[in-house]
Amino acid sequence: MNEIVRLVKPLLQERKLVIVSVTVGGLVALLNLSRPILLGRIIQMLTDKSFTSAYEFLIMMFVLSWILSWLNFNFWENDDPYSKEESHEI
Repeated sequence: MNEIVRLVKPLLQERKLVIVSVTVGGLVALLNLSRPILLGRIIQMLTDKSFTSAYEFLIMMFVLSWILSWLNFNFWENDDPYSKEESHEI
């Protein structure tokens, strides 16, 4: 039981960080799941040849989903202080 308390104690002290991490993880999961669904709907509309305003909306949502997941990944990737390499410039 002491080991569990020792593991959970830092999480209780950093509640804001835990909430932000869970929220960002949920957003990324939603973006990753939405892209195949949106692409399927776009292809379905192309094969049915039913070009409506929903078609443009689906394409816009697909592109926005792709851009947001790319920005989210790059934002967190560049924030890691341990991944920075020292530059040995002459």
